[in-house]
Amino acid sequence: MDKEIVIDMSDLMARVEDDIELARELAEIFFDDVPNKIEELRQHISRNDAQSVRNVAHSLKGAAGNLSAVGVRKAALSLEKIGASGDLKGAAQVFSLLVSEIEAFKKAAAEQLGYNCS
Repeated sequence: MDKEIVIDMSDLMARVEDDIELARELAEIFFDDVPNKIEELRQHISRNDAQSVRNVAHSLKGAAGNLSAVGVRKAALSLEKIGASGDLKGAAQVFSLLVSEIEAFKKAAAEQLGYNCS
């Protein structure tokens, strides 16, 4: 069985014109910002603030897309759609998936980009 792609490396390398250092720098920016985004999402979900969930998930989706983080982007898109619907039913489950996908992306970034996650 094929392992699910966490980072689409060919897409990422095309985005950064094969500059692995640039890819690492973009990953560093992403991982510096992601704890704030996760906390914002957690708070917005607990407050049942669908529009804010949509907005933060949209931002996270774009950042993940820029890094070709397939699973993170997909989970953020799902959360964005839930927020856009105005009904946060299911948001907690998708949020948990998003957090798992971010952890998988962090591991893949360390392995494939040489990103130091410390």
